[in-house]
Amino acid sequence: MKERFRVTGEHYRTVIIILLGVLAVIWMIPFIGTGVVNNDELMRHLNVVYEPLLRERSFEQGRVLGYYLKYPFRSLFYFSVNFYLFKIRDFSFIILSLVSLSVLYYKLFHKFSFSCLTACIGLAFMPVTFEHTLPQAYCECAIYASIIIGAVLLFIQWLEKGKKGYLLTSLFVNFYMLFCYEIFIVLMPIYAVAAWHTLPKERKNIRNIVCAVKYHIGISVLYLMVYTGMRYFFPSSYDGNSFGSLSVVSIFRVLKQLILASLPGYYCLNAKYRYIFREFSNYEAILSGGGG
Repeated sequence: MKERFRVTGEHYRTVIIILLGVLAVIWMIPFIGTGVVNNDELMRHLNVVYEPLLRERSFEQGRVLGYYLKYPFRSLFYFSVNFYLFKIRDFSFIILSLVSLSVLYYKLFHKFSFSCLTACIGLAFMPVTFEHTLPQAYCECAIYASIIIGAVLLFIQWLEKGKKGYLLTSLFVNFYMLFCYEIFIVLMPIYAVAAWHTLPKERKNIRNIVCAVKYHIGISVLYLMVYTGMRYFFPSSYDGNSFGSLSVVSIFRVLKQLILASLPGYYCLNAKYRYIFREFSNYEAILSGGGG
């Protein structure tokens, strides 16, 4: 008599991974079919065609070191002028960042379902709008974020195994990535969170956590010193990394817009998108002179 088939934890994990793959494909189809929708994406395409433009913009934004340190990544960013390859590359970066984040959550919380749910929510809430959010903007930052998460995973390995090689690699990678995009400095507290979840229960106190992250605090301070010095010699004319136009109200206004833009179906409720869809749905009548 044949043994009855039993559903094990391994089967459960396989089904979840397959469902996530199906969700990724469903999301990828409209994403690849979406054209250039905002200035950030347009500039990324122009950088492919005309590389000196990238250098000019980097110097104007005070990101001189970032321009040179990003050189190893340019073969990934600007390998083709083909639009569909460009979109598939962006899609791959986003998927890699979601997978990296899920792995980090699994290392911290040891919950497979929770880590997969993170990837699922990330895909489901990925907006296809005109807002300056993923996937229309910052796709290059997705690969940087994946590398930073890799540095955090190396830091966790150091805490667990005590091998200095993990720590030194984590410090180098983290320091390097900070120069690729200055906003990553706000991610540094994640090392303290990782230390809190990784250290044994009897060692979970403020002193041990500070001791564990002191090297990353040091390179963060060093980065800020170098960054400030470089900005003195190469001032930025870009509002995005300047303090002149910064205010608490503007920060919360942007955060509110980005949160709303990530809600599924938001474009159906927002007046701007209703207007755009209404006009584009009537474009044939407009071109023929019959539309208003």
